[in-house]
Amino acid sequence: EGFGLPSIVDQREFSRDDLERKKKVIENELRRQQEQRLTEELVQRLRGKYNVRVDEGLLEEIDLLTVDPAILRKVLVSSTRSEVTVAYFINMCRREQQVTRKLFGDRERQRLIKKRVLQAMLANSLVDWEAADRHYERRPPFKWLFQFYRQHRMIKELEKRIFDGISVGRQEIEAYRRRHEEEYGAPERLRVGLAVGDRTAVNRLWGRAASGELLADAADHLPGVTLEIEPGRLVARQDLPQEVRTAAAGLADGELSRPFAYHGRTAVLQILERLKGEPPSAAEVEKKISSLLIRQKRHRAKKRYLERLRSRSSLVVHEAGIHALEERYGRPVQ
Repeated sequence: EGFGLPSIVDQREFSRDDLERKKKVIENELRRQQEQRLTEELVQRLRGKYNVRVDEGLLEEIDLLTVDPAILRKVLVSSTRSEVTVAYFINMCRREQQVTRKLFGDRERQRLIKKRVLQAMLANSLVDWEAADRHYERRPPFKWLFQFYRQHRMIKELEKRIFDGISVGRQEIEAYRRRHEEEYGAPERLRVGLAVGDRTAVNRLWGRAASGELLADAADHLPGVTLEIEPGRLVARQDLPQEVRTAAAGLADGELSRPFAYHGRTAVLQILERLKGEPPSAAEVEKKISSLLIRQKRHRAKKRYLERLRSRSSLVVHEAGIHALEERYGRPVQ
């Protein structure tokens, strides 16, 4: 095998800097140990409080690799709150295996797995029971958190009932697609130029460009005009503002639009080239339209429900309270 001869190359004295570097690590480890000790003490007390009994003989009998159907219904853990059968416990062990991706192995390996799963299961259940018995949800700060999540769950459950039965048929989808053929057809892309400015300057620009001068050159020589889209830039038609899409309708390649109103100013559009894209698949279009129609139906159903509630309610708006909230947060209450 051979021999080794150790020798000291360097020796350094302990310094304050070493402690500072390790201080956070040491604090975290001490805190972890303390939390573990306190948790174990709490669980031990709660086992007595809820009269938890574990059938140790049955636990030893459980083979995670070869499950005996005769013992699946037997109670492994009993308490004043609930019971845990062998079947449920084996299922929890299998979940543990899926998470850790480790095989059950021999009997000794199984003992470790069963012990770890049982301890975690008991700790979680006992702490949950004790927390419920102490009613933390009734006292701040958990009161408001509990109230928020409870209201959220109630709202979602109510919406589920309101939206129950809402569906979209293929005929509805096809009818919507025909009414919006342009939106769901092959996406068109355009090479365009868009000049924007005050009305007088843009009218002069249009005259020069209509006479054959390049749009970019004409814009450079006219104060009060800017190129919002540099000529030649490729853009998807649906990404253009509505005013620009309207101006582009009917223009052929190379044509110039008449001056048009655009966001309080005046603009001129030039189409350099139109390019057709690949149309989306029928399945993709159907999915988009179905989602849209479902949202619209849910919105209408919710609106009708709120109207019925208002018709049976007496609402009083406290203007002073609203004003106080607006003053406090510095913005209007919607």
